[in-house]
Amino acid sequence: MRLLLLVGVFASVLVGCSQQSQTGSPASSVSSAPAQAAVTTTTAPQGPIAKKLGDKAGMDCPGSTIDSCAVQYTITKLTGCTGGGYAGGAPPAGTRRQLVWIEVSTGSAYDPSRAPSSSITRFQAISAQGVTTGGELNPSSSWKCAPEKDRMGFGDDSWMPNRKYVGAVEIHLPNDAVKIVNGEGRWEWSIS
Repeated sequence: MRLLLLVGVFASVLVGCSQQSQTGSPASSVSSAPAQAAVTTTTAPQGPIAKKLGDKAGMDCPGSTIDSCAVQYTITKLTGCTGGGYAGGAPPAGTRRQLVWIEVSTGSAYDPSRAPSSSITRFQAISAQGVTTGGELNPSSSWKCAPEKDRMGFGDDSWMPNRKYVGAVEIHLPNDAVKIVNGEGRWEWSIS
């Protein structure tokens, strides 16, 4: 009987470890074995998905492809500042102003509570040594690195279903950054 119980527990652990959702969030498996033994396992979150500039990413995906996602987006390029008249002082020491250009498409099932725009428009950086920044790279929304017509800003609850949004998000990119990361660590783009 103990051998059967151990085999059942081991099988439950293996099943729980093999399940992972599309969005990278952990999947849970609960199994009740005979003799009042219950096992709950949770897999570790998947690391960031590597993307290249121009690759699509998606959120709130009921299917197994990006085309099934309620929000699809692409980081098309990174550029220096194009505007002038900056509000505020210089960027922090060891950083430079950088524009991240993004194209976003929301589908009919878009729901900002399941796919917040901030997951797309807020960034961190990874250095060549593999160190992730401790905070977000985005400066105050009052910065004016891009012309007003081109600013995506942080995104907000004004995003609607079945729309396209295109624009730039300003970040203070550390000089030693080789990657940018967004989506609460879900995706990373090489920039070197």
